[in-house]
Amino acid sequence: MVLVVPEGSYAVRLGNEASIRQRLAGAARGARYALTFSAARTCAQAERLNVSASGQWAVLPMQTMYSSNGWDSYAWTWDAAANVFDVVIHNPGVTEDPACGSLIGNTVENSSQIVIYKMWRQWLTENSNSV
Repeated sequence: MVLVVPEGSYAVRLGNEASIRQRLAGAARGARYALTFSAARTCAQAERLNVSASGQWAVLPMQTMYSSNGWDSYAWTWDAAANVFDVVIHNPGVTEDPACGSLIGNTVENSSQIVIYKMWRQWLTENSNSV
C-alpha cells in the first residue's frame, strides 16, 4: 500500500512497539486540552494506537474510513494534572511484516484550554414533526 504524504508535510511510521513522545510545558493544571492528528494504516490488519498524557490514556482503534486523501483524523482530550507533561502516541502492535505500522502526520496539541459549556434546558429545541 502506498500513502502519499502531502508536499511540505511530515509523517512518522510507528513500527512494532514504537512511540512518539513530546514534552509540553506551560499547561494550566486542571485545564482540558486536546490532541488532534492524522493517521493512516499501512496494512489491512487490525491496528490500534495508545495515546496518553498526564497519567490518562486511551486506545484508539485504527479504522478504515479513508478520506479522499487516504488519511483519517483522530482527536483525544485530557485534563492536565501538572504544568509539564509528556504526550505519547504508541503503537502496541507486534506484526510479522516489518513494513506494517501506522503513519502519523499533522499532529497538533491545542495549547489553549477547551471551554466546557454547561447546557441549559432552554437551549434545547424539539421538533415534533414525524420523519
